[in-house]
Amino acid sequence: MLRAIAALVLAVMVAERVAAQDAPPSRRLPPATLFAELLRVISVEDWARVERVSGLMAETGIDVTEGPLAGLGTKIQAAVVARDRRRALDALARLVGGRATEMIRQAGREPDEAVRRRVVREAFTEFLTLTPVLKPTQFQLHQQIEAGFRAVHASAGAGGATLAAAIEKLIALLRQVGV
Repeated sequence: MLRAIAALVLAVMVAERVAAQDAPPSRRLPPATLFAELLRVISVEDWARVERVSGLMAETGIDVTEGPLAGLGTKIQAAVVARDRRRALDALARLVGGRATEMIRQAGREPDEAVRRRVVREAFTEFLTLTPVLKPTQFQLHQQIEAGFRAVHASAGAGGATLAAAIEKLIALLRQVGV
């Protein structure tokens, strides 16, 4: 009887490991990593790499074909074809700003405080990828947006009108992002 139980436990453990190996990978490329790499390769004008890296957007879960981010992927691609560094950086900045805006809106709709705070942190992390290009050219805006993220994160625990006001102020600042 003991051997039968041990064999059953062993069979279940082996089956779990096999199932875990066959399962699709649950971790996607983090958007902040993609944005940082895009910024790097656009900055050095490595257009072949920009095309390859921007093609990975679908793997990050970023949909640039529909919704509020529609057209921004096309703008990046058009800038790549034209070999226009400034347009590509501007399109990337608008993409990151637009995505941060959508994430902040999502945070405001979340009922769970922990989820709200996590979404705000993720949006802030993605925004920070723009620091190398935004801070030197638009220092004040960069500082205001950072302060806005801090205000939203601080009021995420309370929720309600305080959170809504902080979100609206931050969204107004994020709409100004561009290079």
